[in-house]
Amino acid sequence: MMTFRELVYFWEQLRDQSSTDAHNSAIQQLLKIMHRATNCSGDLDNNLLQIRYNDIDSAFENFEQTLEQLKTHVKNMIVQQEPRMLARSLEWYQETLRLQLSQHPDFVNELRNQRAYITQETETMFIARAMRHSDWHYAAMIIHPGAEPFMQHMVGHDPLYIVDESDHLLEQLAMKHYNEAYQRRLRPYVIEESFDHDILAQLPDAQFSLCFAYNFFNFRPVEMIEKYLTEIYQKLSPGGLLIMTFNNCEHVTSLDLVMNNYACYATTEIIEKMAANLNYEVEFFWDRPENPGAWIELRKPGSLSSNRGGQTMAKIVPWVKHPNAVANSK
Repeated sequence: MMTFRELVYFWEQLRDQSSTDAHNSAIQQLLKIMHRATNCSGDLDNNLLQIRYNDIDSAFENFEQTLEQLKTHVKNMIVQQEPRMLARSLEWYQETLRLQLSQHPDFVNELRNQRAYITQETETMFIARAMRHSDWHYAAMIIHPGAEPFMQHMVGHDPLYIVDESDHLLEQLAMKHYNEAYQRRLRPYVIEESFDHDILAQLPDAQFSLCFAYNFFNFRPVEMIEKYLTEIYQKLSPGGLLIMTFNNCEHVTSLDLVMNNYACYATTEIIEKMAANLNYEVEFFWDRPENPGAWIELRKPGSLSSNRGGQTMAKIVPWVKHPNAVANSK
């Protein structure tokens, strides 16, 4: 019996395979032969040639049908075993909550809080995707800005809320290195993750044109992702956008992270179904096996509107160090 990893690998190799191109190419070549044979045959009978042509055409169709049946069978086997992987991720995550790992000063040095390795081409594309939504007319939120380069390209939003689990994580930004004009647009918030209360309760509702969470939900089980998506939906303005990454375990490279207790299990199908149930619309999706997370953009229905005529000049006041505070902004 195949292991779960072997099933995922088989599915990864199989899911995009198709005989359609080969079928179309073969049919085009056979039609050329049939045309020449018909034009040059004179009184000779070509019925047998036509019969063989029909046989080949039917054989291709039968092969494609059998291939699709095999894909469905493999996918169903994976789905049947997914609950075990989902439970594993939830248990691992709950243990990190119990130990309050995010509150420890050394947590900043964990690999998950460092810059994720991606190619320059991919990083350029990600930055361009984020920047195309930058607009000073609207507030935006970055969850877990960390050491990634995205915040400096989103400062066009006014204000820009930066949200994370502890002061230690927010201090990674080293805001003192940024000029005063830049800092005036930033609003730091410390949140406390829990299944028992709203995580983003102190942030304003229906005010954000964009929520950005890169390399964050990769380490959350689907139950916590659903909780975040529910709350973020309330915070987004009509027409607002959630950009996020997640650990897409349709690739064995991502599944191995789960098996090694480094990331949480999710798939594109799970995330897209969850988003649809919460009334999001998928606007963009990008994924590569070698990338540390699948990138997805989810739109809240509606149209963005703003009555703002100018940018705020209010100064930011440093946040209070309170590691267990819920959305604490001073």
